[in-house]
Amino acid sequence: MATFLIYNFAKSSPLKSITVLKQAYRCDRLSRVWDIHQARYASFASGQLIKQGNRSCSSLFQLNANLSQIVVSPRRYNSTQDSPNDVSKSKPDEKKPEQPKKKGFFATAKSTVKDVLIPGCKELWADFKASRANKKKLKANNRDYTTLTRAENYKIIQTSRDLRKAFPLIFIFMLPASGAYLAPLFIILSPRLALSPQFYSEKQRIEFPQLDIKSRRKGYPETLEQLSEIGEKIASNDLTSLCQKISNKHNPTNEEIQEIAKSFKDPSLSFSKLPFKHLSALSQSWFLLRYLPGGLLAWRLKGLVREIQLDDAALSREGVGDLSHKELRQACFDRGLNATDLEDDDMRNWLKDWVDLSVTHGGADLSFLAHLVAFKSSNYGKIE
Repeated sequence: MATFLIYNFAKSSPLKSITVLKQAYRCDRLSRVWDIHQARYASFASGQLIKQGNRSCSSLFQLNANLSQIVVSPRRYNSTQDSPNDVSKSKPDEKKPEQPKKKGFFATAKSTVKDVLIPGCKELWADFKASRANKKKLKANNRDYTTLTRAENYKIIQTSRDLRKAFPLIFIFMLPASGAYLAPLFIILSPRLALSPQFYSEKQRIEFPQLDIKSRRKGYPETLEQLSEIGEKIASNDLTSLCQKISNKHNPTNEEIQEIAKSFKDPSLSFSKLPFKHLSALSQSWFLLRYLPGGLLAWRLKGLVREIQLDDAALSREGVGDLSHKELRQACFDRGLNATDLEDDDMRNWLKDWVDLSVTHGGADLSFLAHLVAFKSSNYGKIE
């Protein structure tokens, strides 16, 4: 067999071993580089160029025995490729963990119905039965709300809200053929607006009220601005001054709010006399749809604030000392306060001040109580 000499042009030194050539061939196969650039095979005996140009590594060793020298141009290795000396050190490819396959729409809809809709409907039905029992008790006592505990009264109020919110979704779900797919579509696109709390996950029960409060807070400055303009028209300097202070991040005390409570006896501040822009800002402060006719906005505000007044009366009778952390936080959220970062004592003190003002100055028109959300909740707690 003829002697093969391999010249490495990078180091300009001859390597008199066919092992190096095999290592180069093995390295090329491992890195899947099948072309050697500018490979020239020369016959040292005849001095005649046998083959010239690019050749594949698969034919690299198909050489005639009369060849005495193989000249290979130096190989350039990329940063991601191993050199021939590192072939023995190369590690086998590690298996990458398989990523979970993404669910299609129909699989997502099926899991939504199973994990969200059905358990939520069962919980809502249980709340409805408890609320109906409390209503029967209230009716048997000539609608005397003092005969109900605060928890029983709140169950009636909250279940009524949840049914109004969940009714469109339940109606769509009950539609034949398409309902089972349209309802999950609503849940996927807008779960906060389409679902009542019975359908929320534990994470959503914490996040969604904070988003609601963030949306409500956008209506506070506009409400104070509109109220300040009315204060100037009715020559109530105390009302105008307090609205300006609150706009400048002042947190008013109960005494300051009590001084302007008499201004709400003026007919200009009744729901029936408030301009549309004022009613719209006030509706957003209570997380109600603001783009409705003025009469409908006033009617919805009255209904919501009346529910808050009933709950305030129950809290006044029983006190706020026995409320749990969850009940305190929910009561503060209902009244427009972001209680996420507040301690239980802070929430109790704030809620007690609210209840005192509601019971003392909440009139039949309910306008004062509706504006109390902008007075008490603007600069207390977490300000965003």
